[in-house]
Amino acid sequence: MPVRKAEAIWNAALHDGHGEVIVSKGVVRVEFSYGSRLQNESGTSPEELVGAAHAACFSMTLESSLNKAAFSPRHIHTTAFVSLDESAEDPKITRILLQTEANVPGIEESAFMKHAMLAKEQCAMSQLLTGTEIRLEASLIS
Repeated sequence: MPVRKAEAIWNAALHDGHGEVIVSKGVVRVEFSYGSRLQNESGTSPEELVGAAHAACFSMTLESSLNKAAFSPRHIHTTAFVSLDESAEDPKITRILLQTEANVPGIEESAFMKHAMLAKEQCAMSQLLTGTEIRLEASLIS
């Protein structure tokens, strides 16, 4: 079983500090700060990184489910909208909306929705985030 590694480095006090996330041996390096997390400054946030991981995991799980049912998706595009409640002392992720669209030749809408809902439940990130409300909007495209 592979073990994946990600690092976070933080420098200085919370409101004035900054950090860097390093994923996959430096292939991905992204800056983050208080301003990029809770305001509209450049950089990323832990919540965006969770959203990226969830969207990727869901897309791969959906492709796998469709493939096992003899469908060959040409394209799956998933966006995760991660809602952060800042009203508490410690911010909390309260909801994730997964929006996905897929081009899957030969599949009916009802079968596609079945696979999409199954992927939402079976995706490793969805299982990790069981305390969070996860919604799904899925559509077929040509």
